[in-house]
Amino acid sequence: MGVQHGRSGKVMIASNAVAEVQSFNLKRTTQILEYDSMEDTAKTRQNGVDDSSGSVECLYDLSDTAGQVALINGTAVTLLLYPEGNASGKIELTVPAIISDFDITIEKDSFNKATFTFVGNGDVTEAAVI
Repeated sequence: MGVQHGRSGKVMIASNAVAEVQSFNLKRTTQILEYDSMEDTAKTRQNGVDDSSGSVECLYDLSDTAGQVALINGTAVTLLLYPEGNASGKIELTVPAIISDFDITIEKDSFNKATFTFVGNGDVTEAAVI
């Protein structure tokens, strides 16, 4: 895969596109468990459970009732993230999530922005769009 331009990205909730997306990020982590004792000379580790979190930044659009307005704090959603767009053969990241934060930024010399922060609520899957 070569370098991709961000303008192809897309965020959806089920079959509904989230309007005016400016950026999104997804962080995937694995819990690392340590098991060692006093007489050990080096730490021993094993992977534990996976976790995810991220955010979606948009130009604030209250008319997007199936997208932005659906991203309410505490709501469980399944986000579909498309780093390269949702054409056939492109990558689709399916993220079961709970919306944890909603921030609105209003600036005098800029468009109003909304940032939706989420935490994972299950396994993130990665597949090609069919």
